[in-house]
Amino acid sequence: MTEGFSELKRIRKPFTDVDDLIRRLIVHASLASYYGTPGATHWCLQRARGLHNGLVARWKCIQQTLAINAALQAAWMHHHFQLGLAFELVEASALPRSITIHSGVG
Repeated sequence: MTEGFSELKRIRKPFTDVDDLIRRLIVHASLASYYGTPGATHWCLQRARGLHNGLVARWKCIQQTLAINAALQAAWMHHHFQLGLAFELVEASALPRSITIHSGVG
């Protein structure tokens, strides 16, 4: 069991580094949006989205090759959901202020 855990820690290290980079890009995108620089906002979001998609693809590949326990999978999916929400919030805040966002149109 300990061998499996150390293997997961070894695999998780690159994910942690990329997670940190993604978070920094999201923060920079948020600041760029706040200061009204749409080019920088778009660039940061585009890079963060690409890194995030790459992480998801790598994780799915690892899931297929290793027997990962359900708790770890659930933790990853929760983390993936949180990053997705962060993207949506920053992208929504980057919209021009003249656009009205309607929720529940009907």
